Formats: sequence, C-alpha cells, structure tokens
Amino acid sequence: MPTLALWTTARHPLPWRTNRPVTEDPSVSVILPAFRTPATWLRRALQSLQRQTYPPGRIECVVVDDGSGGAFPADYRHVIREFSGDFALTYLPRPGNEGPSVARNHAVAASGGEWICILDSDDTLEPEAISACAGAGSGATLIFTDKRLYEADLRTPRLVRRKAEMFAEHCERKGTIEDPLVHMNFVCLGQMIRRDAFDAAGGYDPGLRKAVDYDLELRLAELSEAPNFAHVARPLYNYRVRPSGISGGTRYADHPCEVLRRAARRRGWTIDEVRKDPRKLGPYENTWFDFVVGGEVRKMPYIDYADFSWRPDPARGAPHPE
Repeated sequence: MPTLALWTTARHPLPWRTNRPVTEDPSVSVILPAFRTPATWLRRALQSLQRQTYPPGRIECVVVDDGSGGAFPADYRHVIREFSGDFALTYLPRPGNEGPSVARNHAVAASGGEWICILDSDDTLEPEAISACAGAGSGATLIFTDKRLYEADLRTPRLVRRKAEMFAEHCERKGTIEDPLVHMNFVCLGQMIRRDAFDAAGGYDPGLRKAVDYDLELRLAELSEAPNFAHVARPLYNYRVRPSGISGGTRYADHPCEVLRRAARRRGWTIDEVRKDPRKLGPYENTWFDFVVGGEVRKMPYIDYADFSWRPDPARGAPHPE
C-alpha cells in the first residue's frame, strides 16, 4: 500500500482533459460504504436509491462492508436481497477494517459507471439527487448539492447547509490562498465525480481516515486551472449527525491539517503553519482553517470573522419521511 507521502506525488500533471464523450443519462455507480451501520439505516439508504427519478437501468450500487464482522454481514445480505430487483446491486465484503478510503477505492474498482456517487450508509438521497447532478454540468469533474443535516434519528432537522456563496467565491479566487476551498470543506457530501477525473486524481488516499473527501476534492480542483466543479443549489443529500462517527470524533484530528499542508506544497505555497479553529462558521457549521505565512495569518477576506453565532437556516424543512 502506498505511504501517505508517496501517495501525494502520484498525480496526473496539468492540464487534464477528458477523452470520454458526453452521453445522455450517463451511467452512475453509487458507492455505499458501511462499517457496523445498523441494518435499518442501510435499508433507508437503499430505499432512497429505489426512489430515484433517474432511470434505474443507469444506476448500479456497490455496498462495501469495511470488515464489520459479527452479525453485520448476514444482516446486510438480508437487506440487500430486498432491493436486488430494483437496480444493479453488489455486496463487497472486506476481510478487515481498513478505513473509508480503502473501502471506497475497492468499491470504485468493482464498479463501472461513468460517474461515481458517494452515499454513506447512514445517510439518504432525495429522489431527484442523481437526476439533478447528472444534468448539472457535463464538463465538470465534480458536481455537488446542498445538504440537509438531521439529528441521529434522521427525522429532526438541524439546518440546511447552502453552498452557493462559497462556491461563487471559489470560482472567483481559485488558485489563490483566499480560495474558500483551501480554508474549509464547503463541498463535503452530496457529490458525483467523473470516473476519468477520479482516476486522474489518484482516488482516495489510503493513508487518511479523516478528511478523505476533502483531500480528493482539493486534488480534483487541481486538475484544471479554471473552475471545474458544478453546484446544484438544492438540499438533495440528507446527512445524519452522529457524535460517534469519524467526522464528529477526535481521532485522526490532525488529518485535515495534514491534507491542507500537502495541498499548500502542491501549490508551491511557503507557509509557516495551518491553524484549525474549533468554532463553527455561521450557517455553514464548518470547521475552518487559516494559513500563517511569514508570521501573518491569511484569512478569508469575504467572511465576517467576528460573527460566529450559529444561525439556523429558515428553510429547515419538514422531518424526513419514513
């Protein structure tokens, strides 16, 4: 397995260009990693795929079990059989727990869609999610949606995370140290990635357990000097907030800072340090990072750093349907 240091050097040089023709209703591989996820939650995730408005014959799903062990494999197989007639569905058990990057890479390798859609096994997609992304930008390497956050019951809404403002700043400031993408992961979940771009960027870094999406997003952005992402300004991904999950825990806490240190090196920036601020930045509820360059803290000039109050989005929406 490549070490973390080696993995950062095996990158496709700029400029990246796709040789694949744009097709109508491109095939989509939904990658659904699971590690000791309750079977009822996996069923909810698969039900959200069953309800997609996108042609079911153009969707495949690979459920990759990252070494859950115990009764989980039997429970997962039982759930998967319930959906076997709805779309192409593969169960890919792994012999041990190697983390989200390795599990996702194996699932991507076992799939064949033109686009890769990541759906965590404790989350769900809105019925229009794949259709909206597939029609959003054929020339993009990554297409992402807004996201609705729920408490662990996936019924009690917390807020809607809207991303249009940050995406507009990214398009304007890409390639500079003021690009919001190098200060926070505003893209996050709710995304589809072109397979050829995924391959060109090198896939997920197996040395990371945290910030795995963020690391790949930064490398995908580097495939083009011009903006190469597309945004669907609708909350089509439903995220279950779990304090016990990797993203909410304290393990691997330095991985996001290391991801940004490596991104700075790839961009040729000389920095003193990356500073992580534990506060949440307004309605984005994101942790963010600043760079120290020559003793000066480089912040995002378009953000009011004095206003850190959590402001719920007025469009919280109704509880998620069972």
